[in-house]
Amino acid sequence: MTTAQLEQRETGSMGRFAKAVATLVVVAGLALPNANAATIEAFHDLGAVSGPLESFALGNAFAGTGDTFVDHWMFSISGAPGLALAAQITLTFSSLIDIDPFATALFYTDIPTLLAVGTNTANLDGSTDSVLIGLLPVTGNYDFVVVGTVTGSLGGAYGGPLHIFTPVPEPEIYAMLAAGLGFMGFVARRRKAQIAAV
Repeated sequence: MTTAQLEQRETGSMGRFAKAVATLVVVAGLALPNANAATIEAFHDLGAVSGPLESFALGNAFAGTGDTFVDHWMFSISGAPGLALAAQITLTFSSLIDIDPFATALFYTDIPTLLAVGTNTANLDGSTDSVLIGLLPVTGNYDFVVVGTVTGSLGGAYGGPLHIFTPVPEPEIYAMLAAGLGFMGFVARRRKAQIAAV
């Protein structure tokens, strides 16, 4: 993807997703706790997914307590549609490094559509897992969005993997396709012969 395409995609994403991200922020209950807080929006291009399984390490750290962030992790699928499985982990060390609330969502960007929202689970060690499983129904461009408000006195951080699975046709599928085409050719040839005989 060229720099111009990425810039155009980022500009288009900001316009198209402003309403969707604002809705996600409201739904997640994110609010700025103080007047000096900032909203930080970042775009990360993961590129084109080409293999049957691709994994990306996602993560970010923030220093400003009270800041709200929106991270866009963008990728595209050019082959067969697939499945995205993401597990985001909020790193929480008591009240020193924390993000609360925290939300994840998956968007299809070619026709702005919300595909899935992550489910958060608190762990015994104080961390929070946000797990999202979303179907990638068609080829095109996708945006995995991470939203949160930094509440730790030393800031906040999150990190975790994004796994994208795309199906690879098995040899049996090609064999069935060839057999089906061969059968259709046989039927068409026989029908042509019957018509010629009449």
